[in-house]
Amino acid sequence: MLILAYYLLAEATRREVKVVLSGEGADESFAGYSFHKVIRWTEWAHKVVPGFLTRRVVAPAVANAPVDLLDKLFVYPASLGKRGRRKTADYLRHYSSRSLNQSYVALRALFDVGERRDLYTPGFRDAASEEWARGPSEEGPFLDRLLKLQFDDWLQDNLLLRQDKNTMAHSLELRCPFLDHRIIELAFRMPARMKIRGLVDKFAERELGHRLLPGENVKRSKNPFYFPLEYFHEKSTIQELIRMCLDEGRVRRRGLFEPAQVNHLVEQMKTGEFLVLKQVLSLVILELWQMIFIDREALW
Repeated sequence: MLILAYYLLAEATRREVKVVLSGEGADESFAGYSFHKVIRWTEWAHKVVPGFLTRRVVAPAVANAPVDLLDKLFVYPASLGKRGRRKTADYLRHYSSRSLNQSYVALRALFDVGERRDLYTPGFRDAASEEWARGPSEEGPFLDRLLKLQFDDWLQDNLLLRQDKNTMAHSLELRCPFLDHRIIELAFRMPARMKIRGLVDKFAERELGHRLLPGENVKRSKNPFYFPLEYFHEKSTIQELIRMCLDEGRVRRRGLFEPAQVNHLVEQMKTGEFLVLKQVLSLVILELWQMIFIDREALW
């Protein structure tokens, strides 16, 4: 649903200007996302804390911690919720047995392995593979290997595609200076301490910012741009869209997901948990895509 927010932003921006600069690529090259720090900290802890303590003490403690307490540590504008708490505990519990890419996927994917397998129909489950989550061979410094994963899919298959379609829909030219190959090559020549230092992300960029920008700009915390589903999920228009796309008969005919599992997920939306809402809307968006590009239906 975030694409709708960017669509409206591009529409409003085009009324004022014809060309805009975007910061796409800065977080990916200089470790600006919260999960960069989380995975790096987990890797550090994995080296100094015995694995059995993480599995038997730390992970259970997280699984039973008050959600409000975890929200204070969870750098995101929405609540972690019970499902997010379980996801975090699972990430810690299985960290030592996963590859870097599997940990990256486990922390960021909407559905974990078990949820995906439960959601699939038997036929689709037999055809679906988890090999994509294993990732490439792991060589080089840890943080650089983590950053490179986003150049395999996240940037070109999500961020840049989303931005290009939204801006072009309004004849707005988008430029991404941080994706200049010279900047990316420079970033990957830098040691990890120039990207993350303690609690400070994008360290080198912030140091440069201190020289060139006002102090309030440099010290400002990261403010994620997201679509607040928790405030809009009960609106009749969204409910109508969900009913149309995830109707039991339609889901059964599509043959990818178990209708009972989809219905259960839709019922859980009543909790208002952000992760559940994103899971449901991801299925809605997938169905819309299939209706338009597979079935060639005219939706409007």
